[in-house]
Amino acid sequence: MKIVAIDTYPLVLPVQEIYGGAAGFLEDCRSLIVRVETENGIEGWGEATQGRPGNTYETLETMEIMARKYFAPALIKMDGRALPGEKENFLTFQGENGNLSRPLYDFKPRGQSGKMISDLFPNL
Repeated sequence: MKIVAIDTYPLVLPVQEIYGGAAGFLEDCRSLIVRVETENGIEGWGEATQGRPGNTYETLETMEIMARKYFAPALIKMDGRALPGEKENFLTFQGENGNLSRPLYDFKPRGQSGKMISDLFPNL
């Protein structure tokens, strides 16, 4: 099973009322949604939420940079390997896991948005 896409979606949701405390105020909720798709059409979704201002220097932008620049390439390098820490008879809710795999095509930032798109779709 090969990974064919790793997409990130920054999401900023307003809150009904600004709230805060000793760590600062929040005017919105910022999360990074991550989608991984395999050649078989299996999708995996995850999210990371930005911490409160004052508690962390993390921002939505740095979260996306980390996902695209570091985590996605690290995952791709694990092509053909079993999940780290996987034990014998390890079973998830979707069934037995196969080995990890890299995308078949290179991904590059494209268009005005700079969205990472594979070489398979250069004209999107």
